[in-house]
Amino acid sequence: MNITVALKIIYEKLPETVKVVFAPIIRRSMIRNKVFVDQYAELIRADNLGNSELSALQFEKLKEICVFAYENTRYYRDLFDNNGFDCYKFSSFSEFKQKVPILTKDTLLDNYDDINAQSIHDFYPASTGGSTGKRVVINNAPDCFYRENAFLCHHYLKFGDYNYKRSKVAYFGGLGSSLISASPLYNMMRYNSKLINRDTVGKVIKSLNKFRPDFIQGLPSAIYFFCKLLNQNSDKLEFRLKGVIFASENIYENQRRFIENILHCKSLAHYGHTERVVFAEENTDAVGRPQYKFNKLYGYTEIDSNDGTIIGTGFINPRMPLIRYKTDDYAERLDNGLYHIEGHRTAAMVGKNGEHISAASFAHMDEVFDCMERFQFVQNEPGVVDLNIIPKQDLNQNIMKRIQKSLDSKFMGNMTVEIHVVDEIQLSARGKYALLIQNIKEESEYQH
Repeated sequence: MNITVALKIIYEKLPETVKVVFAPIIRRSMIRNKVFVDQYAELIRADNLGNSELSALQFEKLKEICVFAYENTRYYRDLFDNNGFDCYKFSSFSEFKQKVPILTKDTLLDNYDDINAQSIHDFYPASTGGSTGKRVVINNAPDCFYRENAFLCHHYLKFGDYNYKRSKVAYFGGLGSSLISASPLYNMMRYNSKLINRDTVGKVIKSLNKFRPDFIQGLPSAIYFFCKLLNQNSDKLEFRLKGVIFASENIYENQRRFIENILHCKSLAHYGHTERVVFAEENTDAVGRPQYKFNKLYGYTEIDSNDGTIIGTGFINPRMPLIRYKTDDYAERLDNGLYHIEGHRTAAMVGKNGEHISAASFAHMDEVFDCMERFQFVQNEPGVVDLNIIPKQDLNQNIMKRIQKSLDSKFMGNMTVEIHVVDEIQLSARGKYALLIQNIKEESEYQH
């Protein structure tokens, strides 16, 4: 395994006091890593390229991942041969789209081992399931860690005074086992949105005033709820933020206006996937509803002409190449290569003490959810949520206890979960799946 990734895994298991000592050493190895440095430099150079030059570079990368997948995976070798697609000689994006079938999540799960490139022995897993209610584990090549970070750091340069070597960040989301935890490896303090309420927000404000971050980063719903509590609290922030970074959820105009007014700074959003097939950056010149541009060095992105579904071919993860992978999100084409994007992890659940628990916190599920064909949360009252399950198999008492234990751990005592086996899952008017059906009026405001 790559030495920095191995050190990072070991680091996460260390006591908090020891982490502070070793964090600077591992952090230096992360930002000085050759893969990160080279990818970051390529992105800086690409800022000066025209559209035709960028498209040519994108086509080269598309051909590279297709050739690699053909030579290193059984699934793509058979797929390309059976469809008459010559990955060595194809000459256009249109030929690629014409001859290579779309990859759905069901197809991915049915051909899981054959899609993985066994020639790459070192990898790290990341699970997802929140966008479709079906859990899948993505095996990432070690270089993904650095390449992904390079794309993020490059995007944050739009703030002007962001510096990936020095900037301090406060993260708001469903991470950690306590209300406040230090993450010196990322020059970060983490604030667990599952535990933030009217009784605990004072501790969060006090910690922020001591840490004095340059940026706040995290889930829009978590940052929005914190700002609502901050606005009602007698304690205030005693420092000036440089910006707010949104991720993992849709951001709506009324949320953004409120956050920027309370925190007195600008904000920036991006769009991505655990599957590593697409990365879109917000256009900072746009007014109103966020507009995004897909980064051509990260992958090749298509928009289905029928329903606007986003289809992506990722360039940064050869361990598990996903070619023409159909996501569950959709985009609306605008002018000048820009898009409106709608994902599905948009709402928050309301805990027993008013906590806002983002549905995005449940996008990464553990293996106990493998027994489910699909699952969906439905909330009708604060502190109580129904989990509706379409099972793959009979759910015996032992499995049900494991599911309950997993959920109790994730909700951290702030939610009563009632589990139901059902025959159907609710869909939107567009026929789309949503991880959470939120029927509490205040939170439903942000479900589109």
